[in-house]
Amino acid sequence: MRTSINYIIILSVFILNVRAQDWKLKIHSQVELRTWKLTTKADKDEKRLPGATILLTKMNGGGIVSQLTTDEKGEFIIEMAPNEDYILTASYPNCNSKRFTISTKNVPENITKEFFTKPFHFDGFIMCKPFPGIDYSGLKQSLVKICYSASGQKFDQDKSANEIGFAIMGKVTDDENTLINKFCNTNKEGDQALAKPDCPLAKTLYERAIATIPGEEYPVEQLKKVGLCLKEKEDAARKAETEKEAKVKEALAKQEAEKLALEKKEQERAQAAKLEAEKKTQLTDARQKEAEEKALADKLAKEKKESEIKAKAEAEKIALENKEKEKQENKKKLTEKKAQQALEKENKATKETAAAEKARKQKEGLERSKAEDDAAMKADQEKAMAKRKLQEEEDQKRKAEADAKKKEADAETASRNAKTHIPQVLGKDMYKENIKKGDDYFKTKRYREAKASYEEALKSKNADPYCSKKIEECIKLMEAK
Repeated sequence: MRTSINYIIILSVFILNVRAQDWKLKIHSQVELRTWKLTTKADKDEKRLPGATILLTKMNGGGIVSQLTTDEKGEFIIEMAPNEDYILTASYPNCNSKRFTISTKNVPENITKEFFTKPFHFDGFIMCKPFPGIDYSGLKQSLVKICYSASGQKFDQDKSANEIGFAIMGKVTDDENTLINKFCNTNKEGDQALAKPDCPLAKTLYERAIATIPGEEYPVEQLKKVGLCLKEKEDAARKAETEKEAKVKEALAKQEAEKLALEKKEQERAQAAKLEAEKKTQLTDARQKEAEEKALADKLAKEKKESEIKAKAEAEKIALENKEKEKQENKKKLTEKKAQQALEKENKATKETAAAEKARKQKEGLERSKAEDDAAMKADQEKAMAKRKLQEEEDQKRKAEADAKKKEADAETASRNAKTHIPQVLGKDMYKENIKKGDDYFKTKRYREAKASYEEALKSKNADPYCSKKIEECIKLMEAK
């Protein structure tokens, strides 16, 4: 049984602000342990690892900032002050250490916790316990860099800096897989030799497997069987020696039979190799055909989805425009009706005032001429029309302000959605991971987050019916709210 450590760093970042730059970067993560059982095949098991050491130091020899160990669930939480460059190191006895660079510099002075309403998640790498002959020197440097992104206004991975770490991890993983395959194949060949039985060859192969990866139980146990096989052959040889003179002819016949059997086995091995080569060729052709068919199906599904999305967006746009147009017409009619009522009321008041004034002047013997009364009435009507025009201009101004506020709200919503994007998880089945997240959000009625998770899963498996169905349910439930 061989153990190795897998640091799956899911970094939850919270920004705590009391005043400008008075915050702490909090990281929550976990450490997992991978166990290998190597025989003629490689079986692995993963579980949480308590007791792993987490060390936080300042970059360039700044000394230790914090040191702790993972709890019984293999989890830990650690904090970092602003305006520093840190190295976060996770280690465990007899396992390779992992290092991550985290920078809290270049965060704007006006940043507050309102900019970070949700945690951000980052994923680490899977690394096995050291195997003999593998070059692990690249693991001495930082594999992941996390820093503040001014464009996204959040902490995120530095993709350009992380490409080197990804390349190092890929090289180590490939070398380890090659070594494991060599060990398992050697054991398999030893089993085949033991089954013949070809005990000396089996002994050589099992010893070669032990030299490839020391400490594994399987080849050691198989060597015990080889010892019994060799003992039986030695006993048979001694018995044959005592009966040699009496059984010379039988021994010669046996040797000839063994020669023929060996030739037959060589022929069978050659035939098996030929059949294996043909089988690999057929498998390669089948995989290529399957890949081409899948690519075509993905392309058609993508085109269909884009067409449906475009048609739906166009329909929604037209419906929104018609609704807005109807709203404006109703508002315009209401405004005109109010203005007409105001004008009629003012004309009525004007006429009543003119009649009263005329009566007064008649009483006083100072009645004006009819032409003067008509001129006064006309001036009052023009005054009412000007007031109505001013009211319409104010209504148009209020409408323009409402439209501007709506655009600002839409832009703010788009920006908030961009900030809460969850990157892909390296080394995991992203389809299953996002489906699980989406189902969890859906159960807690967080339909917006559930919809985003299902959309991420759809990127991993285009035209997936389950994702499409759940997205439609989320949209209906959000509209119902």
